[in-house]
Amino acid sequence: MSDKLALGISQSKKRVRAAKRRRPQKPRSLWAKISHSGDKLAFAWPIRQGLYRHLSAQVGNGVQVEDALENYRLRLQRRKHVTADKIVGDISRRMRDGSTLSDALSKWIPTDEVSIINSGELSGNLSKSLDLLVESKRRIASVMRTVKSSMTRPLIYSVAIYAFVWAVGRYVIPDLQFALPEERARGLVAAMFILGHLANSWVAIIPPVAAQIVLGLVFYSLPRWKGRYRVTAERYFPYNFYRDIHGYAWLMGFTALLRAGMADVTILKNQFAHATPWLHERLHAIWWRMDNGSSLPAALMAKGKGKGGMPPFGFPNPDVVDDISSMAGFSDFPERITKVASTWAEELEETTKARAARFGFYAEMVMYGLMTLLMLAVNAMSDQLANVPSA
Repeated sequence: MSDKLALGISQSKKRVRAAKRRRPQKPRSLWAKISHSGDKLAFAWPIRQGLYRHLSAQVGNGVQVEDALENYRLRLQRRKHVTADKIVGDISRRMRDGSTLSDALSKWIPTDEVSIINSGELSGNLSKSLDLLVESKRRIASVMRTVKSSMTRPLIYSVAIYAFVWAVGRYVIPDLQFALPEERARGLVAAMFILGHLANSWVAIIPPVAAQIVLGLVFYSLPRWKGRYRVTAERYFPYNFYRDIHGYAWLMGFTALLRAGMADVTILKNQFAHATPWLHERLHAIWWRMDNGSSLPAALMAKGKGKGGMPPFGFPNPDVVDDISSMAGFSDFPERITKVASTWAEELEETTKARAARFGFYAEMVMYGLMTLLMLAVNAMSDQLANVPSA
């Protein structure tokens, strides 16, 4: 008995030591944090995309992951990607020390990618999960390109208007005041005088700084904000877009594991372990209800846990939840829901592009309106200057 106990303690110590080796160590000093952030920037999506495609092809044909990583390092070395080569070498070393691929990558990649790769490892179909990851990122990138392009011209117009008003206040108004005193200016001309003064004061930096702060807070809140007010915010862009994109990625990983024969509660438990706070809240609530006897549709449509009772999450998407409730319980549920998710992703891409184009059109109309007002103000200034009595 004592020998078995001693053996158990020894094995536990070995597992602890192995876990310590596998656990990604966070940088401690400020310089180490800066260096780590710089390395992560170098390990950008184009590098990761190439790695995932390489691993999918090699692992799908029987090559060990560690060997596939070393093969990819040769490619990086040929192309002089020194930092990326160092990172892939670190991943390979961690795997040879006993880590899974998802654990070895977790130090260097976003949590949503970790979750999909972990799902592939658990299902025994890593190659297909890597293909899914690349495809989902491709869809997201396509939508984001449309969003950015729709914002480009309004942004350029905004900068041009700011520059014009600043130049008027800096160079034109001081000379005009000799011919047209500010107290005699009327209508749009008076407004342009005021805007010119504001554009050359500290007040001018408030709108762009405020916009940057708001955008920063929104992006920071996307993976972190939880609770009933977040559910309400998901009726509107960009929160509904974020929910749909990550809901699609989750659903594809979930159905892949179902097809591999894993229990749904086990899948959810493993998935929320690698999730962001926002996704963790949703997956944990679904897992808790299913672990207590609810079906998947009932868990998805139930009110969230929380003080006062939260509204249903509507995750991964309210319409998809309805589709899941129609298909749940059938033997071909994973195959059917995979088709639904693929169709949903295509519709999401098209809908988001249409919304982005509409937003860009409305923004352009606003800019054209402002530019028209400026031109009218310039014409009004000419008229008022012509009517100024000569001394």
